[in-house]
Amino acid sequence: MVAVQIVARIRARHGVEVPVADVFTYPTVGELAQVVAGMLEAGTSPVTPIARAVVAAGGGRCRSQRLRRP
Repeated sequence: MVAVQIVARIRARHGVEVPVADVFTYPTVGELAQVVAGMLEAGTSPVTPIARAVVAAGGGRCRSQRLRRP
């Protein structure tokens, strides 16, 4: 869980997507900082937000009603 928080903070602060596995591959702050610096220098594409799908309200309720037996 802490690894996910680390990755999220790196993404928010530096705009690069670091795989969670890298937190374990490079377990010290210095090693992970070098990875992030390398990504920034290499011009790794920044994280681009995507639009979230809009789900119709009540969709789950309708499905559960269909699954009920009289």
